[in-house]
Amino acid sequence: MPDDISVALGIEPTRTILKKKKTRIKKNAWFFSTQDFVDSRDLRRHLFFVAERINKKIDALSLLKNCGWNAMLHCYWESREGNGGPILDVTTLKVIAKMEIDLHFDVWIDMPS
Repeated sequence: MPDDISVALGIEPTRTILKKKKTRIKKNAWFFSTQDFVDSRDLRRHLFFVAERINKKIDALSLLKNCGWNAMLHCYWESREGNGGPILDVTTLKVIAKMEIDLHFDVWIDMPS
């Protein structure tokens, strides 16, 4: 159950989903968004905010993954001009690697007409 994740990590989710019989929802899910906590467009600040919380609970995260939970960092990024992009420097990459969590991007590019 998603509550197990909250207890193990000591972090309250920003959203949860509970699987339900006879619906399309087949899995439980636990989400934590940085949107209301980090006032920056710099992806690194958002990743470090998560890392500060998760790295204190690496053993708990490993246990959750060993129990069948899947963990990922999902980053939304939008470009209004069609260029530029998020920066992942060496320091940030090391922090992500320490968490042993996959990093996924949802990229939206609004190309000018």
